[in-house]
Amino acid sequence: MHPMLSRALADNREAKTVFKKLHPSRQKEILRYLGFLKTEESVARIVEKVMRQLIGKRTKGLNFVARR
Repeated sequence: MHPMLSRALADNREAKTVFKKLHPSRQKEILRYLGFLKTEESVARIVEKVMRQLIGKRTKGLNFVARR
């Protein structure tokens, strides 16, 4: 797991709970996507989108996190 995502999940209990409830293949897809990003800025941007979607906020351009 990317350290930036790990820190973000540690700081947000609700998002961490939702992430753990995701199907393992969804979790793996998120982690793999973050692994392909080349810059820390890109990682930060996607981590922010993942976190927003995990807590139920609308996020444009991110389709791999299922809605609750």
